[in-house]
Amino acid sequence: MKSLAILAVVLTAVALTGCQTATGRTAGTFVDDSSTTAAVKSKLVAERPASLTSVGVETVNGVVHLTGVVETPEQRMRAEQLAWDARGVRQVVNNIQVQQPPVAAAPTTIIATSPAPPKRSVVGTVSSVDPNRGQVTVTTGADQLLFQLPAGVVRDIRPGDQITLDISVRPTR
Repeated sequence: MKSLAILAVVLTAVALTGCQTATGRTAGTFVDDSSTTAAVKSKLVAERPASLTSVGVETVNGVVHLTGVVETPEQRMRAEQLAWDARGVRQVVNNIQVQQPPVAAAPTTIIATSPAPPKRSVVGTVSSVDPNRGQVTVTTGADQLLFQLPAGVVRDIRPGDQITLDISVRPTR
């Protein structure tokens, strides 16, 4: 009789805490996340003419994680837009990489012009966005860059976005 009472207490405790997976998600959350992942994938597959079928999608607690490689920055942004349009999405983490175009051979004809200012490309990941101040913080390796941008630009930037900046330096003499 005592073991029956202990069994009843254990079953009640399990029923009250709910069934959870090893990740801490309930069965209902797991089903919701699976539905969200399926909705995002179907939107990516239906997108024409861009083929976004190579984009990986995983959803955890309503947060959609996008991974993979696409050909253009526009495809990367479009995949994120499609993910935001899916039902059940609370946040989108866009880790899609843009394929670097092949390096073209240097032209053989040299035209004498004034020396071009040195150019430098910086690639970084957006670590924070403050739309009220119009500020975006970009992390590039060990460095952090703070940019003041127009509100219309900041509105479309999300943490985790990859940004490429082409910087030309013109020394003053």
